[in-house]
Amino acid sequence: MKNLRYEFLDPFMKEEIIQENITKKELLKEFKKINWSNLVLDYYYFNNNENKACVINDFWYFQISYFNLNGQIFKLLIVPDFALSEALAKKELKFSIEYFRPKNTKAPIWKKILGDSKKILKIDYSSCTWQISLGETIKMVDLFLEGLHNDLDLKITGCGPLIKTRIK
Repeated sequence: MKNLRYEFLDPFMKEEIIQENITKKELLKEFKKINWSNLVLDYYYFNNNENKACVINDFWYFQISYFNLNGQIFKLLIVPDFALSEALAKKELKFSIEYFRPKNTKAPIWKKILGDSKKILKIDYSSCTWQISLGETIKMVDLFLEGLHNDLDLKITGCGPLIKTRIK
């Protein structure tokens, strides 16, 4: 694992925080340090009253990335779910996650018809999952940081990208 980094942007920040060449332990500590519940509540309250100008970013996130020894990039994009009402804002915090990685995929049908059934390496393959708890999110971050990509593939199975699937 080379160049482990994270990017963090919350609704009230003008610029994202980027931390490069961080250790796994430091990264996990930084993720856990964020008060996600307060951010979701503050976003809901500021976005629904006269202080709307305080909200700078409608899309906010924590993204982790690194390169493997072959120079391929892996990313985990973590986005807290928005509160659409005060009741929802006070419920358990949920996250959506998009997982980017190189992956061998099946050849398209048209290639199979032409006799080429080789798998294709997609360098930015993505899948996503929604409505997961903070505890489960931390487990997925651990799997990602440990390079347990097969385990993540089993947990994150929705078709990506996240932004298209969140807007339904």
